[in-house]
Amino acid sequence: QDMHEAFDKRMEELVLRGTESLKQLNMVSDHKTNIQHIENSRPEDLSFLIAATEGFTLEEKQKFLEMTSTRERLEKSIGSLENIIERLRLSQEIKRIFGRKDDYIWHL
Repeated sequence: QDMHEAFDKRMEELVLRGTESLKQLNMVSDHKTNIQHIENSRPEDLSFLIAATEGFTLEEKQKFLEMTSTRERLEKSIGSLENIIERLRLSQEIKRIFGRKDDYIWHL
């Protein structure tokens, strides 16, 4: 159980940023997260959904789940998720530039 935290302007910003990050992840990833109801999610629920997202190592997921602050979990997991999204975008761009027929490059 997370400690109680006020839903202030900062928490609202984190919820919006987290929601947008999950939507972006679904656009660039092969692994789709069910985000149908995230618009109305409580911050705590959203923080756990982000923490459970594909792309994080087991160690990262464990650290997120051990946090007792929703705000901290959102801040850390969203930051990490944004890095994952950026890496996926760069990877897609590289594949687009070089083409899929050059997949052997990835094994060098």
